[in-house]
Amino acid sequence: MIDGSLFPGLEEHLAASEARSQVAYDTKMLRVLLGTLCGRERTKEIEQEAGDEFGFLWFNSSFPCPITLRTSKVKVVPVHLIRSTGMTKTPLWQAYFEIKSEYAAGATLGVIFRIPDVGQFVIHNYPVIPMEPGYNTVVRQAGNPDKALYIVPWQAFLAGLAKVWTV
Repeated sequence: MIDGSLFPGLEEHLAASEARSQVAYDTKMLRVLLGTLCGRERTKEIEQEAGDEFGFLWFNSSFPCPITLRTSKVKVVPVHLIRSTGMTKTPLWQAYFEIKSEYAAGATLGVIFRIPDVGQFVIHNYPVIPMEPGYNTVVRQAGNPDKALYIVPWQAFLAGLAKVWTV
């Protein structure tokens, strides 16, 4: 552990760096989402219209998307996606429900996250999005529909979302 007295301001610097990293990830994933659903040119126009507000918080308040979307930089190990025992104690589960606690019960929420060396995924509770052929989807069934979750590759999520919602 680094002594804070040796490096004054280090904790603030690291927190600011993490915040910038989160904003960059958020922006990148929103560009991909909009690019897939409405094309590159329209995405550029939308981003210019949004200005500095461009991000999922802005998107969720500006577009009638049937699912609220957010991003998380949580560190995920692939085995946590397929292991049912202890799933509720994994960093992914905890990150999802920490974000979910910001919304009303029953709200539909999708959280985009990255698995290092594997790719982007979405954990969500919106069963209307169809499962795409050729992609593996982890389905966690639960007695409470709000805790039933789907974990899908980002591209499969985008393809399914495009079938149930248009920008």
